[in-house]
Amino acid sequence: MNIVHGDLKGANVLVSESGRAMLNDFGNSLIEGKTVGFTATTRNSACSSRWAAPEILEGAPVSYPADIFALGMTLLEAVTGDVPYRELEREQAVMVAILFKKAIPARPTAFIPHKSAHGDLLWKLLTRCWAYEPNSRPCAEEVRDMVRPFVENMTVALSDGEFKTIDVASY
Repeated sequence: MNIVHGDLKGANVLVSESGRAMLNDFGNSLIEGKTVGFTATTRNSACSSRWAAPEILEGAPVSYPADIFALGMTLLEAVTGDVPYRELEREQAVMVAILFKKAIPARPTAFIPHKSAHGDLLWKLLTRCWAYEPNSRPCAEEVRDMVRPFVENMTVALSDGEFKTIDVASY
């Protein structure tokens, strides 16, 4: 099934006890070109500006490339534990940065260091996801293939203080 989520961000990703990420909040989603809606009120889409692609902020409908843009922001959020554009307090400032300055988030060198093989590759992937032109962004499969080396057999901290190694080979 081809689904465009329309509101990817860390708050909309749930992680199971086995380490499998699952999406929730499909209020802005499209399935094969049809809006998912249960009532008239769910048709009015809202976006999360810190994760939204420029074209979404300009009023375009949700799309696969817009989800890739948001996925890049969500990956940054996962790596840093902070929202994109954290230095900008007001949502209006975020929208001006994205739409008029065509700004991407500053590279968080504490988490994605310069002159580090993994850091430079991850930053290259993120900046490709944040390409201003939708057709310049990678597809989901390309993102998956580029992320895989970073997360294979990754050990993560669980909320109860335990650690778990996640095998992503089956994803």
